[in-house]
Amino acid sequence: MMQPHPFDRPVLIYFGKPGRTRSVNSAFEAEHCLKSEKWPGNRKHAWQQAINVLEALKLGQATPAQARQSFERAAGEAQILASATEIEKLDY
Repeated sequence: MMQPHPFDRPVLIYFGKPGRTRSVNSAFEAEHCLKSEKWPGNRKHAWQQAINVLEALKLGQATPAQARQSFERAAGEAQILASATEIEKLDY
């Protein structure tokens, strides 16, 4: 099981029900989303890269920042990354 490995700031994605956002705050949560049946569309290059970085993180060969960045790219590729405007609405 993956350790939480918190992100320095969340990645906000549209996930699950249409229009519903989810704040992904750690590598553990990112892995759960990536492997979920709710992940939209085909699992493409950025998705596989994110999975690889998360596996490297488990082995101490990647950082939480790298995991966050790769997850954000995968969410963008899947067109579920929320806009910067939506992220600014979050209360940290």
